[in-house]
Amino acid sequence: MQYDTPYIKGVPVTMTIRENVDGAYHERLIRKTYEDPYTLEYKELYALVTEQKPVKTTAEDAALDLKIFQMIMQAGKSQFGSGG
Repeated sequence: MQYDTPYIKGVPVTMTIRENVDGAYHERLIRKTYEDPYTLEYKELYALVTEQKPVKTTAEDAALDLKIFQMIMQAGKSQFGSGG
């Protein structure tokens, strides 16, 4: 995922896929929308409040995200040492 800049509203996200297909290097750029992540999330929140749209992710999903982040940090610590 490439965030051209996370600090400017209105800049879309580009997903770059690099892969080996039958020994040949392929690179694809995908931009699903020209809307920025903030606007997309804001629209989801609006629909959630005004249309009672179901929540896409749960608190359990967030807890699992934290566990994954912890695993990444532990892997980095074991690979690069404790630093300092």
